[in-house]
Amino acid sequence: QDEIGASIATALNATLLGEEMPAPPALPPPSIEVYETFLRGRFFWNRRTSEGTRRAIECLRQAIRMDPSYAPAHAGLADAWVTQAIYGLVAPSEAMPQARQSAEAALALNPALAEARAALATVVAAYDWDLHRAETMFRQAIALNPQYPAAHQGLAIMCLTPSGRSDAALDEMHRALTLDPLSPVLRVTLSSVLLYAREYEKAVDATRSVLDLDPIFAPAHYFLCQSFVHLGELQTAIVHGEHAVEFSGSSSETLAALGLALAVAGRQERAREISDSLAERARSAYVSPTHRAHIHLGLGETDVALDLLAQAALVRAPDLIWLGVRPVYDAVRGEPRFQALLKQLKLDTP
Repeated sequence: QDEIGASIATALNATLLGEEMPAPPALPPPSIEVYETFLRGRFFWNRRTSEGTRRAIECLRQAIRMDPSYAPAHAGLADAWVTQAIYGLVAPSEAMPQARQSAEAALALNPALAEARAALATVVAAYDWDLHRAETMFRQAIALNPQYPAAHQGLAIMCLTPSGRSDAALDEMHRALTLDPLSPVLRVTLSSVLLYAREYEKAVDATRSVLDLDPIFAPAHYFLCQSFVHLGELQTAIVHGEHAVEFSGSSSETLAALGLALAVAGRQERAREISDSLAERARSAYVSPTHRAHIHLGLGETDVALDLLAQAALVRAPDLIWLGVRPVYDAVRGEPRFQALLKQLKLDTP
């Protein structure tokens, strides 16, 4: 697919939004062992769990040790580090620089590798908070390889959605799903775009289709929990929150989703217990302050939540990229401190 995309672009004398189309270098194919190790890494990455991303990093590092010139392994490693940061599994100050380094290593080996440009674009969007530059890079990745679903996905969720262009984001997600219609990750991303567009019923439908393929896919339960909170179906939200916690291995973001559902449902004591447990976890591991902020918003404690969001900005929490569109923040959207934070992060939507 990379070769076909590059050939078409070269034939059309295409440019990448002002840049000359890089020619793919003549690299020998990887050995079967390297390629299989790379594929195992991609498989574990697509599980979207702490254990899955950890094993992905191990496999991709092994592939790189076996063949340091294999650019897709470097790009895959960048994706794995990015996922750890966005899911709040590792401190962004640790994960994002490693992701950037791996993506740049891949581009040094193969400047025409769409996977590497898309991975670097995600770092630029979610860590540098430079949505304009990130969008250019995602579009460059798509120009290099229109058949790469994750480039359309990244453009949709990392640039178009945060800037309030939900219709364009949905178009990109439908393109991605046309390329890979059975991907649980892409379907969950579609549900998140719908959630942030306040299309809660459609988000539920999109996410339920994921569970038909993989009933224990934690991100699906995570987004169902949030959608049902906003639909007011709180007991159903709590059930999916509990599933998300179980199937993710008790990740911080799934605990936060469950805590929010409990708080809104009036089960404040248990919600506070979850917030306290996340605070305790943060003493020895990274926990995005946004996670506890969500629970305190559910409890109606807006000052506490705004303090936590300010802390999140200090540590460059990647999940702040959806600050301007995430429904959980509607309760404080008019607060001067919240508006100031949006401007500080250059995330205020048109």
